[in-house]
Amino acid sequence: MPAILMHITTDQLCRRLLGAIEFMITAFISVSWKPMIAWETYTKSLSALKDLTAWRMKRTLDNWQNVAPQYRPTRLQMSVEHPSVIDWIPWPSLRDKLILHHAANPRIDDIISDVGRSYVVQADLSHLIDCPQPVIGYVSIWGLVQAITSNGNEEPSNARPKALPTGCNRDTHCVSTARTTNETALSSSPQQQQRTRLPAASASELFQSPVLATAAHRQLRLDHGMAFNYRLDPAFFEAYPELYDCEANVIAQGVPLKPDRRLVDDTFPCPGALDSAALAQYQDFSKLALGYVTV
Repeated sequence: MPAILMHITTDQLCRRLLGAIEFMITAFISVSWKPMIAWETYTKSLSALKDLTAWRMKRTLDNWQNVAPQYRPTRLQMSVEHPSVIDWIPWPSLRDKLILHHAANPRIDDIISDVGRSYVVQADLSHLIDCPQPVIGYVSIWGLVQAITSNGNEEPSNARPKALPTGCNRDTHCVSTARTTNETALSSSPQQQQRTRLPAASASELFQSPVLATAAHRQLRLDHGMAFNYRLDPAFFEAYPELYDCEANVIAQGVPLKPDRRLVDDTFPCPGALDSAALAQYQDFSKLALGYVTV
């Protein structure tokens, strides 16, 4: 151990190590996974990886206890070699099934991308779009992040909603009210049609307005990280039935509220290839991070 570290307390060293790890995770996103910058900004979903990485580097009881319970490696993770990106999934049973079925799959990044696109949060949809009564459902996280960071006008559009509220289209009473709401909006003035507060007139309006999407983000408390209340869209398990676990509390319940895929490309990005230039940048960043820990 360098002599200078003898004057640093264990607590100070741990804080420096966590800072260096966070720096390297941020560097990875910035160099090879730029679309994830917005995701991390609005979900804080990668913050739990700092403690997990610290435990991997120094497997002490204290470091283990600092890892969020849902991210603590299972016995299978610790005994079977697998792509590290699987460790980023916040559900132990899903990680195990990914290892059992897809650890050697060359398309593992695509599968992880599908997981990311399927992250949702349970909510009463009547707080987000016009509905006459509470509607239990789930909201697309990636859809909201895309809406918040879109390059469109930050004021809600005056245009007629292109579709009935997605979150209500399975409830006859709610659909009827949604039509009435849209008809009322058409007969009102442009100023009355503009919305800067929830609920939105429709799913289309919600996901096409950065202002309304940001309001939904705040209301759903999405910046608390994936450890908070995330679930998976049931459609994910229709595509990957081998990953389903009936005992895990993973699948969202209720009515979906997400962007119309005919209007929005909701593809969740995969990391870029690690070429020589990216590797050189990582090496430079790691030297900076190591210097921060040891100075």
